[in-house]
Amino acid sequence: MAPLLRRWSRYNAAGAGARYREDPKDPESPTRKFKLTESTARVFDGFGREIARVGGPVELNSGTKKKMDLDPPDGKPETYVLGWRMPRTGGGSATAWIRRSALKDPPAARVDPRVNPAPPRKGKPVAIDADRGRRTLTGLYYKGSSGKFRDTGNRGADFGGRNDRDRDRDYVNLLFSAPNVPKGAIAKDTIPDGARFVPGLSKRGRPIRLKVKMYRDRREDQEIHVHFVYGRAENGDRWGWIAQANVGHIPLEDR
Repeated sequence: MAPLLRRWSRYNAAGAGARYREDPKDPESPTRKFKLTESTARVFDGFGREIARVGGPVELNSGTKKKMDLDPPDGKPETYVLGWRMPRTGGGSATAWIRRSALKDPPAARVDPRVNPAPPRKGKPVAIDADRGRRTLTGLYYKGSSGKFRDTGNRGADFGGRNDRDRDRDYVNLLFSAPNVPKGAIAKDTIPDGARFVPGLSKRGRPIRLKVKMYRDRREDQEIHVHFVYGRAENGDRWGWIAQANVGHIPLEDR
């Protein structure tokens, strides 16, 4: 298998939003684990809905931070950072936003404004159906940078609904890059099920999307193409990628 390209376009490049590592200069070193100030902490999706309680320590995606005021009307905006594979108190894991102040030694999250720029045009909003994405992508797997399948991970279902245990708080991940570049498919935000997704359009009014090879049950003779589309949440300001299976058909721009 040919090595993955490091850059497909200005919207999809390798190296963005990697995990925090014990050795920042070595991308293969163990992921850094951050201890909590308390035994558990609440975590939230990108719209500020509490989706779980987690215990520590937690791992974080670098270059992710946002301000949210989750205690109105007398609260004030606080800084949140995005954790991945955080251990839920009831079992399982979650990708979600956690208060930076809930960490004993929080990192300085720096967001590169050149990553995921705004596209030339915006399309009509389409509703996210996280369960449809999960159903469509379950059973599919993609190869990593090594050109091989992994015993765990690299599952298509990870790009559909992420909260199967609580459908009322289901969500999908918004990605720095599609899984066709080295270290791709790392989340930069989460969008709730039912929210509206604004697709980014090219200068010609076409959806900005990429095709990724996946395989049914890791079988080489069962190759399936999965499309990823570039866009953002309707009320959000951060652009990224989701699997098109979560939104279905994307209408072309009226001319």
